[in-house]
Amino acid sequence: MKCVKCKSPLEKDFKYCPYCRTAVGLAGWQDLVQAAYELERAGDFDKAVEHYVQAIEYKPDEPEIHYRLGELYFKRGELPDAVKAFEVVLKIEEDANSYYYIGLCNYRMVHIDAAVAAFERTLELEPEFDLAYYWLGIVYLHRGKPKEAIEYYEKLLAKEPEFYIAYYHLGTAAARLGMHEKTIECFAKVLEQNPESATALSLIGEAYVRTGELLKGAEYLREALKIDPDNNKAQTLLSVIYED
Repeated sequence: MKCVKCKSPLEKDFKYCPYCRTAVGLAGWQDLVQAAYELERAGDFDKAVEHYVQAIEYKPDEPEIHYRLGELYFKRGELPDAVKAFEVVLKIEEDANSYYYIGLCNYRMVHIDAAVAAFERTLELEPEFDLAYYWLGIVYLHRGKPKEAIEYYEKLLAKEPEFYIAYYHLGTAAARLGMHEKTIECFAKVLEQNPESATALSLIGEAYVRTGELLKGAEYLREALKIDPDNNKAQTLLSVIYED
């Protein structure tokens, strides 16, 4: 019995070639990738990485191998290695998913400009990539640009009106800009899914107060305080209402 890669003689009970570490019984890169996938499912990530690296040695220009390796590095939190793997994919072919993962990695590493560029390229290649709209909204909101965040969330919700978490972030952006009606509208959607969201109750209450509907605002603020008694802003607004 010989190793399929280095042709060294092997004993029957060998699971890996002692010379090049190729898994015994695998015929080529496809088998190595399949074995790596099974190892991932079993939680043996180190061995899975070894198999993907071996598969790359067999077929260095196969984008699927680099993509799967990038996904595994991403799962492990090894973000620079993940970016490198996805960048290899992009040298072989343009791929929206690889740009999306690069965007996620860069966002987590606080490389914000790179994240924006990657997510925008994702949408250039695949305009229906909903999660890219979502993450661009997140990035712009964290950059202190709520107006741009609103644009992306509105585009997303126009396509996917049941993407409820987007209403939360859209409402937050609207609140920062003093867009009270939109704040109320968005957080009402949040409360449909989670009636005990203290943040939604508090921000709706504040929006009603800002538009002059004090009693209605007070009702929401009191509900917020029942859930989160330490909500200082809700407490302050209520005290102002009743002082007046």
